[in-house]
Amino acid sequence: MAASVGKRAFHLLDFMSPRLWVLTTQNCFVRVHIGTESAPKLRHFSKRVGTFKKTKTKEGQVSLANPREVMKESVHEHQLRDLLRNLGVKIKKLEARMDVEKLSLVKIKSILNFLEEIGIEEKYHGKIIARRPAILTAKEYLLKTRVQAMGSAGINPDSVAYVVKESPGVLTGRTEESLSEKLKFFENLAVKPKFTKDEILHVLTKCPHLIATYTVKSLEDKVQFLSKELKFNKHHLKNIILKQPSVLTFRKEAILEKYKYCYEKLNISPSGIARCPRVFQCSVKRIQERHKYLRHLGRITDETTMDDYGLGLIVTTSDKQFVEKVAKTTMVEFDQFKEDMDSFDDSIKVDELSQKQQEEEDIHSKNSVED
Repeated sequence: MAASVGKRAFHLLDFMSPRLWVLTTQNCFVRVHIGTESAPKLRHFSKRVGTFKKTKTKEGQVSLANPREVMKESVHEHQLRDLLRNLGVKIKKLEARMDVEKLSLVKIKSILNFLEEIGIEEKYHGKIIARRPAILTAKEYLLKTRVQAMGSAGINPDSVAYVVKESPGVLTGRTEESLSEKLKFFENLAVKPKFTKDEILHVLTKCPHLIATYTVKSLEDKVQFLSKELKFNKHHLKNIILKQPSVLTFRKEAILEKYKYCYEKLNISPSGIARCPRVFQCSVKRIQERHKYLRHLGRITDETTMDDYGLGLIVTTSDKQFVEKVAKTTMVEFDQFKEDMDSFDDSIKVDELSQKQQEEEDIHSKNSVED
């Protein structure tokens, strides 16, 4: 079949019946192609890509996109999502943070190859992407520059891989600009003895968030808090930062709460607390539970003075180790004690709330009488 037509091509497609393609050749004849597919597949295709996409030409006229291109885009997006799912990435969570449709499959594969090259196993790729999706859109030369900056600072390749796994933000932040400033900050820090280069690298790699997200100003502010408000001396500061560098990332209120409980309730000196900085990593609730349990058992009293060794036994062991080696009881007894303590604390809160409400009612009644 042939007919004379204008130079415009028509593409006809009915998803519920055999496909009819009408294409023009350069000689302005019409060539007809009929293809069939099963109805279920066609219905799936129609849901997947819809009808022809409308695009605008330079002259502002609306034209219809080639259905083959639409199909190609659909397959591309399908492969991209499958790749991310296979890595363990939750697509819905990723979509909440970026436009997944604009991602490049080729670039994602290149980023994954880059992570492999710097020593990060495939099983960690999905976790890194989930924590820092911006890696998928970052310029690759910047990722390489940031890895090179860590290497130039003296961080060995194995440690670089650990840093990226623990804090992927080192690849998306401007760490190539801030890392040298942080090295100088620790070199000039007023501690005794002064930090060596190896000790500084140990601090930074043990707590990678110091490289990724914290500014020199925020670190200075935290050190001032430890020295001025908590009265830790230069030797204390050196020990705290070297053993537990994450202290520099904690909220001041949380640090102060733990410090006060240890100082006032456990009778531990500032020196004892500084020699066991792990206490700042532990929750106040855990410290309270274990302290009160030992007091309940009669192993310590309110007058007992505890040293850093005793504090370490309380905060650095698992519940099982604490019960068996320190309290010398059973997990059943300890769990029951914690339940009783929670119930007692809840009853106190209820009593305090009732008392507060009663006081407010009394004040209201008094004002009503006066009026």
